[in-house]
Amino acid sequence: MNALNNSAASVLLGLLILLCSTGRAAESKPLSLVKGGVPAAQIVIADEPGVLGLSRENWLLDRSKTTRYAAEFLQRYITRVTGAELPIVSAGSADRSKALILVGRSALTDFVEADRRTLAPEGFVIRRKDNLIAIVGEIAPDTDLKEYRGADRGTLFGVYAFLERVAGVRWYFPHELGVVIPKSPSL
Repeated sequence: MNALNNSAASVLLGLLILLCSTGRAAESKPLSLVKGGVPAAQIVIADEPGVLGLSRENWLLDRSKTTRYAAEFLQRYITRVTGAELPIVSAGSADRSKALILVGRSALTDFVEADRRTLAPEGFVIRRKDNLIAIVGEIAPDTDLKEYRGADRGTLFGVYAFLERVAGVRWYFPHELGVVIPKSPSL
C-alpha cells in the first residue's frame, strides 16, 4: 500500500509541476520591442509631458520634465542598441495594438498604481501586463532639496534599470568610455 501511495504522490506532484510550468510559460511570452532593426513598440508618456529642462520659475524641476527626459533617454539608448528609434507618443495617441513602454504615470498605468503607492521616495516599479510595460517611479519628497522637490527621479532610475536588465547596457564610470552598449537588431 505504501508503494501505491508513493506512486500516486509522484503522479500528483508531476501534474502540479506541469500545470505550474505551463501557466508561467503563457504569462512570460516574450514581447518584442524591436524586430530586425524595425520598431515594434512605442514609448508612452502622459498627455501633458512638458518640455525637457528646468522651469524658469525658481529653477525647479518638475515631474513632467523629468519624465520626458527619462523617455528621451530610453529612446536614445534603445536606438544605440538596435539602430531603431522608438517613437515617443502621448497616452491618448498610443497604438494599443503595439507593445507599449509606459514611462511615468499616465492614463494607461493604473495596473501599477497599488505598487507605486508603496514605493519609498524615488523608488520605482517595472511591471508588465499583456503588451504593456510600465516603468513608474515615486516623486522626490517635499523634504528633499528645494530644486529637486517634485522631480520624478524614481521613473528615471527605473529607466536605467530597464536598460540594464533588458538591453544589457552598462555604465561602469562616467564618459562614453565607461558605457558598454551591446548591439542587437532585435530586443
